[in-house]
Amino acid sequence: MKNPFICYSEEDKTEYLSPRCSLNRAVLKKLPLYGIEDEIEGMGFNEIFSTPAIVACIRRVSRRYGIDLSEEPDYRLPQILNESLESDDARYRQMAARVVKQFGNRLGLLLLALKKG
Repeated sequence: MKNPFICYSEEDKTEYLSPRCSLNRAVLKKLPLYGIEDEIEGMGFNEIFSTPAIVACIRRVSRRYGIDLSEEPDYRLPQILNESLESDDARYRQMAARVVKQFGNRLGLLLLALKKG
């Protein structure tokens, strides 16, 4: 089976990645997703590992922990997440740990995709 992202140079007899090759085009299908986050199957990396995805996750998880971030602008949420990791309030620490874990798992999937090709 020919890989659509690998091209061959007749000139110097080497393989190289085509400009079409991008993790943003990768779709999570054949990776071991069960037990990690079943709702991301069939989604692309650009959908699950982007600034809007991180912001949406922070907002969703913060509501679960009773933290109101509705007045905070989106650009501040990553900084708030970082500060929450060392907060005196356990709710903020738990919220931050959950978001970090989720995106740590997603980063692991990205690295697995790079390894498997």
